[in-house]
Amino acid sequence: MKLNRPLLAIISFFATLTGYSAGGYRVVTDTIHSRILNAPRAYTAIVPEAYYSNPEAHFPIVYLLHGMWGDNEDWAVKGRAAEICDSLAAAGKLADVVLVTPCAGGENPEIQQHGYFNIPGWAYEDFFFQELVPQLERKYRAGGSKANRAIAGLSMGGGGTTVYAQRHPDMFCAAWAMSALVALPGDRKPEEMPETSKVRPYYISVRDRDCAKYVSEASPETIEALKTVKWYQDCGDNDFLRDVNLDYYKALRGAGIDGRLTVRPGAHTWEFWQASLPNALMTLDTLFKTAAPTNH
Repeated sequence: MKLNRPLLAIISFFATLTGYSAGGYRVVTDTIHSRILNAPRAYTAIVPEAYYSNPEAHFPIVYLLHGMWGDNEDWAVKGRAAEICDSLAAAGKLADVVLVTPCAGGENPEIQQHGYFNIPGWAYEDFFFQELVPQLERKYRAGGSKANRAIAGLSMGGGGTTVYAQRHPDMFCAAWAMSALVALPGDRKPEEMPETSKVRPYYISVRDRDCAKYVSEASPETIEALKTVKWYQDCGDNDFLRDVNLDYYKALRGAGIDGRLTVRPGAHTWEFWQASLPNALMTLDTLFKTAAPTNH
């Protein structure tokens, strides 16, 4: 029987809800219960076939964060992350790696967007580092050290990527931020929003974690710690977050930190992020391979 393309697309979409193989990589969606958030939290993992075929294998891990109004399935479905991994692996440009996208939305991300930072009633950053990271790294035999752990993300997730690596430089060997919300653009003023606004708490948390300001006000000891992380930014020349990314890049350079900024033709779109992900994975793959061996 020959299936038409719309039907194939529907089958592919629903397959991601539980787990499927895109070739050499499998997509698995599951939940863990958070005592910190007092709720189950969903995540999607993109896992190499070697995880299933070789129970002794250990893998590097990349936490791949979604954007505002998104969820844990975005990178697998909209970003085609498993297909990208398969293509790179087939070309010999990517070794086995585990990707994890946790859900940072509220109970209904179309109504409430809580985000990656601790805000009243939502200690997500605590959950991420105290529960998600240790549990999933045990489950997928991945990470376990700074040299084998990196973080990447788009938009809101790019901001989360940068803030997490800034405040936990001992945890990540690299941070790859795409079209990143590293600060609020000038037209976003949370203090002028109604207190009932669903995004006001998150915008306040972003404003309070301005990434350029964090670098410019950092102590010499913090600057030295930040230098142990490889910093990458990728932003479109027509992206509304271009200028705040430029400000952050200038802050890094001003502090003597070797940040890498790429500005490519493009906007705040999945087309741009799909093109960014292969570059991120190949770059991180090189870092993982050149890291000193770690016993697990």
